[in-house]
Amino acid sequence: MNVAKGIRHLAVVGLLTVSTVMASGCTNMVVFDPKGPIGEQQRDLIYFAMLLCLVIAVPVIAITAWIVWRYRDRPESKASYQPKWEHSTKLEIIWWGIPILAIALLAVVTSIYTHRLDPAKPLKSDAAPITVQVTSLDWKWLFQYPEQGIATVNTLVIPEDTPVKFELTSDGPMNSFWVPQLGGMIYTMSGMQTTLHLQADEPGE
Repeated sequence: MNVAKGIRHLAVVGLLTVSTVMASGCTNMVVFDPKGPIGEQQRDLIYFAMLLCLVIAVPVIAITAWIVWRYRDRPESKASYQPKWEHSTKLEIIWWGIPILAIALLAVVTSIYTHRLDPAKPLKSDAAPITVQVTSLDWKWLFQYPEQGIATVNTLVIPEDTPVKFELTSDGPMNSFWVPQLGGMIYTMSGMQTTLHLQADEPGE
């Protein structure tokens, strides 16, 4: 019995160690370090959703662990198994009502942010926006600046504190365009143009 218990403890310690080592690789989560107004609002929405999930998940997991530990079967237990079923309408309302309220709150907040963060909606700013035409090609990106009369391949350069209107399309392959610290992933598709408005608040790479 002691050997089996020792093996279980060793397995738990090993699992926790491996999880810690694997999680420690996430040292640079750029999504949570935004450099623009769209990225900041998207980060706030992620934080809100995570917090709301934790408010429900942590107590449920803790109570589940406590119930398993409290009512586990032990060798010294001689009690006969005689379950007595009871029903409580009040408890049913509580443990169904809280998740329903949480989901409703998340739905309302998400719909507000979704409307506010519409990628086609121009950003409010004192600076005049610039336009960048983005085309995904085979294995590369083409960036055209129609107002400046120049184009670059695989290198995007934009000014800080200036709204940028991206007009995205594809020469053939469907691809996804994403600058994590500025926010807003959007797809490029052949024969279709999508629009994305972003802004960088400080110099970066």
